[in-house]
Amino acid sequence: VPGSALSFNKVVSSNSYGLAAMLESFGAIPTVYPIAKDKLKDIQDKLIDASKNDLILTIGGVSVGNYDYVKDAALALGLKIKFHKVAMRPGKPLLAGVLHERPFIGLPGNPVSALICCKVMIQPLLNKMLGICEKNSNIKLRAKLTKPLPQNGVREHYMRAILKQGKDELSICPLERQDSSLLSELSKANALIVRYPWDPASKEDEYVDVLPFTQNIIDR
Repeated sequence: VPGSALSFNKVVSSNSYGLAAMLESFGAIPTVYPIAKDKLKDIQDKLIDASKNDLILTIGGVSVGNYDYVKDAALALGLKIKFHKVAMRPGKPLLAGVLHERPFIGLPGNPVSALICCKVMIQPLLNKMLGICEKNSNIKLRAKLTKPLPQNGVREHYMRAILKQGKDELSICPLERQDSSLLSELSKANALIVRYPWDPASKEDEYVDVLPFTQNIIDR
């Protein structure tokens, strides 16, 4: 629990709290389950319990580490995989399928990866489930860069940034550090710059696509 004392070699499980708050902002009613041990049986028990919900989300355990058992546990319960791994950054390990006739999404374990995947992937899914018009799902804006950006690589990159409303137009400033473990940088951001695969280098004052976190934009 955030705020409680940690024993040796432990970290705070912040992902579930951040995701629950984000899901609530999207109109969902999340149920947070206890942390599953890195054992197939325990993960399966949690998945069976979670199947009473309309959407099943897991956090971590979907990559290729020695203790990433979520995929195997779900497959043993009948998971029908739609896709595994996405050409996006952060969030490559994302797993999606159908389990017990429910949409199943396995989110990456890195905090920033999990939250950005929730914004980019889960919000449109929830909008569809809630009957919200697709045109209102993850609306992108155009904003002027305040700093240059290098050429992008093979994966679509969602860069944390600060979006501001000026007198006549929007401006966007990418944050310096984009590591997927840095929640401190995500807490400073109010938008994501969308860099498409192999986007050329962008100069200052060029326009880029922007995905805002909320409708409230800083006015400075």
